[in-house]
Amino acid sequence: MADQLCRYHEGYATGYEALNQPLTEASRVDPKVTVADALRRLSEADEAAARGELAAAVERLTEGQG
Repeated sequence: MADQLCRYHEGYATGYEALNQPLTEASRVDPKVTVADALRRLSEADEAAARGELAAAVERLTEGQG
């Protein structure tokens, strides 16, 4: 049990991972991507997904690489 996080730190770690995982993935797809670019692409993908255009959003997010 010593290796388990308390609820606060578990929540913090989960949030940190949720925020950084998309940025990490974006940098793997395009090493030149900036944080602003990645966040803009994610926002555009979320908006497209809400409109039911998920496949097109993924294509734009990965710029044809995914």
